[in-house]
This record gives sequence, structure tokens and C-alpha cells, in this order.
Amino acid sequence: VCSSDLLKDTDYVFLNLGNLKDITEVELNGQYIGIKWWGEHIYNIQNKLLSGRNELKITYTTTLSNYILSLVNSNLVAKEWNSLDKPETTGLVNEIKLHKAK
Repeated sequence: VCSSDLLKDTDYVFLNLGNLKDITEVELNGQYIGIKWWGEHIYNIQNKLLSGRNELKITYTTTLSNYILSLVNSNLVAKEWNSLDKPETTGLVNEIKLHKAK
């Protein structure tokens, strides 16, 4: 959860988390905004920002592939299913951006 009381401009339309391979779920000021499973994680936040303090909650869930690689005695079927040779970078690796309508 991240909070900021510095926001004075509230006419932003989109929250952009960037292109991600895993799952993100967003809440803004206690309102559920949505969930994205792949690709561009862009959320519509039009009319959701408050002047002043806002609370943004981003829940990030990684996929099973990195977990399978971490197992010492893992299931052989799971190892065969997993196409990764080494763990992928995960998390909010991009700059979080707010965009206004064009």
C-alpha cells in the first residue's frame, strides 16, 4: 500500500504499471479497480483520484515457473512443464505512471 498527500491534480485517467508477465490487482482509495493477467497493465482510474491524500494498493502475484525452479526435489512432471532454465525477473519492475486523456 502506498499513500501520498502530494496529489493536487485529479484528472488522470489511467494508471500504467507497464508490460508485466505476472498478475496485478489494483485498489484505489478502497475501491476495486481491476485485475490484469498479462501484457500492458493499464487500469482506468478516471474520477477515482481524490485531491490530496490517495491510497493505492497493488497486489502482485508471480506465476508458478519461478517457484518450480526453486524446488530441490520437485515433481518431474512440473519440471518438464516448466520452460524456464533460470528464474525470470518479477515484480513491479517498471516506473508506475499516471496518464491524462489525450
